[in-house]
Amino acid sequence: MEINVRARLPVAAGVLLALLFAASCGDGIQNDAAAGEPIAASSIDHGVWRELSEAPIGTRPYAVSGWSGSEALFWAGANLQRDFANTRGAAYDPASDSWRELPVPGWGHPGLTGSVFEGQLYVAAKGGASRIDPSDGSATDLPHVRGFVLATLVATDRAVWGLGPTNHSDEEPVGVGIARYEREADAWIPGPVFDGTPEMGSLFRDLLFVEQPVLWTGSEIIVWSHDGHGLSFDPMTESWRVLPPLIVPEGTLVNSEVAVAGARLVALVEFEGYGTTGYGVGSWDGETWTWRDTDIAVTDFETVTIAGVRDWIVVFSPDQPPYTVHVPTGDSMRHDDAPIAGVQAPNVVWTGDELVIWGGAPTRTDDNPNPPGGAVWIPPSG
Repeated sequence: MEINVRARLPVAAGVLLALLFAASCGDGIQNDAAAGEPIAASSIDHGVWRELSEAPIGTRPYAVSGWSGSEALFWAGANLQRDFANTRGAAYDPASDSWRELPVPGWGHPGLTGSVFEGQLYVAAKGGASRIDPSDGSATDLPHVRGFVLATLVATDRAVWGLGPTNHSDEEPVGVGIARYEREADAWIPGPVFDGTPEMGSLFRDLLFVEQPVLWTGSEIIVWSHDGHGLSFDPMTESWRVLPPLIVPEGTLVNSEVAVAGARLVALVEFEGYGTTGYGVGSWDGETWTWRDTDIAVTDFETVTIAGVRDWIVVFSPDQPPYTVHVPTGDSMRHDDAPIAGVQAPNVVWTGDELVIWGGAPTRTDDNPNPPGGAVWIPPSG
């Protein structure tokens, strides 16, 4: 599971996506957002925490990370400004609470993105991609992608897909290209291009930067805009569609962060209404949005990272302990007892049973001069 960070989009891009949605309503896509009741206090079990043992490498944000089937893998990463690249990696075994250093290539890139698929690290930067075997550190360059600029990779249940803009010129229409990597043939199999317009160009060019979220829900690849819009690609039918915009029932959406929880896309939303700032969650089930208010407090939404597991999202920010939010109800809890507090852009991996949180950029204070490098959150069973 990858972390999500921010990108800013001009209003024109969001407006045009909204118009595209309006034109698609006849195809059965509809907005079913409904106002939920504010949650005054936590009323359900919000799971338990334990501290991670110390890793053999230094903490950092933006590491390429994922679940191999037995270990949480973390490699490379950068600093918050993305002007420095780390090169080392480590694997964490939650069964024994132990680490081992990974034999990995002695290089990195501050704009590196990637996914783990069938135990291999697939990484992309500067329009190129490689496959890395974490057992011996060997790296194999993948072939060049034709038809678009390779910007990001996402692993589905069956394959690794590459996405990027078809053009990054300010003078030509821009679309989104997509291709599936076939390992046996060592080739990229192109999929259909989502055609863009000059007005939408800034949205699609944001794929060139690692701040544009691209997520796999279990049935759709989502390209998300933080202003509440998104594109969906169905690998089974190899078709694109514009998602209905996420509507705040009693307010105006200001910003959003997204993660996948269970089989749903979940957005944590900052909105303005009646002169105040509020926070809620919108969940997309593949057909409609469902809205829930939630009683959390965020000092600076620009620094927030969220992770999703089952029916939950976990909210991290650099100046307070993590929150957990139960997506179906909006019920939230601030975890003052968590072994991590004040961390920006942590790396998170879902094992199927536990959420492993490691690294990021910790906030150092007089009361917390050396924050622990990580933690495990175990959600309620069922």
